[in-house]
Amino acid sequence: MLIGPAFVIAMLGGIESLLSAVVADGMTGTKHNSNRELIGQGVANMVTPLFGGIPATGAIARTATNIKNGAVSPFSGIIHGSVVLLVLVLFAPYASAIPLASMAPVLMIVAWNMSERRVFVSLLKTKTTDSLVLLVTFLLTVFVSLTVAVEVGLIAAVILFAKQMSEQLIIAKALPDPEHKNKRVETHRVTNSRDCPQISIFNIEGPLFFGSAQTFEQSIMRTIHYKPNILLLRMGKVPFMDATAEAYLSSIVKDFSTHGTVIFSGMNPHPLSIVKKTGLYDYTGEEHFFEHTGEAIDFSLEQLDRNKCLSCQHFAFEECTALSAGLDYKKPKKLNTVIERKKLILNMAMQQFKAEFFKALAHPLRIRILEILADGNKSVNEIQQLAESEGSAVSQQLTVLRSKNIVTGSKEGNRVIYSLRDPMIIDLLDVAKKIFNNQLSETITILDRLNEDEK
Repeated sequence: MLIGPAFVIAMLGGIESLLSAVVADGMTGTKHNSNRELIGQGVANMVTPLFGGIPATGAIARTATNIKNGAVSPFSGIIHGSVVLLVLVLFAPYASAIPLASMAPVLMIVAWNMSERRVFVSLLKTKTTDSLVLLVTFLLTVFVSLTVAVEVGLIAAVILFAKQMSEQLIIAKALPDPEHKNKRVETHRVTNSRDCPQISIFNIEGPLFFGSAQTFEQSIMRTIHYKPNILLLRMGKVPFMDATAEAYLSSIVKDFSTHGTVIFSGMNPHPLSIVKKTGLYDYTGEEHFFEHTGEAIDFSLEQLDRNKCLSCQHFAFEECTALSAGLDYKKPKKLNTVIERKKLILNMAMQQFKAEFFKALAHPLRIRILEILADGNKSVNEIQQLAESEGSAVSQQLTVLRSKNIVTGSKEGNRVIYSLRDPMIIDLLDVAKKIFNNQLSETITILDRLNEDEK
């Protein structure tokens, strides 16, 4: 029956003593040692009951009075204790004759001075979870009891703190930023048109514990519903992971392992020690844990299904240009000569140009505009009439063609005249037309054979 109140009194005594130490620090400009303070108080409160004493704590009122009167060392506390002992021994008979009613005003003044009313009001004005805990604890202290108030206040503070920490977890897909000097992996690089179908990279920031574990699992599983081949979890900003979060992480790894591979990069010592103790490290494989994200991405690229990369237009990684064209790629750091590096860079640039060039042609109206310009330079109005399309649509497609350096525009008076930048585009269109005609001819031949078979 006494364990509950004893625990509450111990917690209250620790809080009161540390609060007294913080007040003293603010008045003297020093820094207290919390561990030494609590150990000393704990030893004293274990010894005191053996001599009929009661638990004691550091007192804010007496500490503040002591400092204001010039106290600068621990001797002031020793002198204070000695004076109290002398008064208790020598003047206890006289003190017992003091009416309790006359002590009430003194206690009220002391309580009022210790109430920190200005701090109380300022905390309430913040309208945060701290102010809620403060108000609940205060009301329970007044209308119920101090023991109940401290118990409820501690439980409420723990619950609200866990909730706040769970909201600090950030999970977002990311890709290397080609514009950054070190190809830094950033979340803003992921878009609908730039997201690798085979490799999913997630930045995870914040503690993984029981309050955020379910959110972590749901966020990952909901985002990877299309089942990529590789799931890369960047955990360099996860400082802590408990057993509950490890269980959810293990569930993700085992579910994903049925069709792909999970790899980790930058895992901190504490989470790494947890996965090693639970066996998840051995289950995943040591080769799937990387210190740096760059190494993990290199490993992921080696696991790609090259057939799926053919004609892929996402270009999530700088290697995608070569892979999309059906070419093999090599990391520049593995090349032995400057000439080989230059050849690779030139080849990658050429493949990128080809991909962007043909992508720019992938629109019926743009093809029609090029066919019109093949007959000579035209203005927007002339192109609009010949293409039988709206002016806004023509202008929009001309902007795309100009951005890819396929057509040029020059101002003549109040008009802008458009022309082909390279006349060889006409030859390209002729080749495309021949390919189409050949395909059409083959289709007609097949249809004729089918008709003959039916007859």
